[in-house]
Amino acid sequence: MKKFIASCLIGGGLLLSSVVGAGAASNHTELGTPGAANCHGQTAAAVAQLGKTFGVPPQELRGLAGFARINDASVSELQQAIDEYCNEVP
Repeated sequence: MKKFIASCLIGGGLLLSSVVGAGAASNHTELGTPGAANCHGQTAAAVAQLGKTFGVPPQELRGLAGFARINDASVSELQQAIDEYCNEVP
């Protein structure tokens, strides 16, 4: 399950990054950089923006809770997946 969530997280982030382009990190649309001090916060913010960016209805499916729900996981499991992603050795 964790690998599935992490792959969804990375896949969604890569898709989001490719759509919005470079220089958008200040808008929380790019995943954080593994190993960086702000990786968890930046990645969580980017994931939370996925639904908003792509106009996912209904609004209950937006944000971290919505992303977790779509992937049949809890927010805690999603936070763990973000931690695993951020702790990867680049």
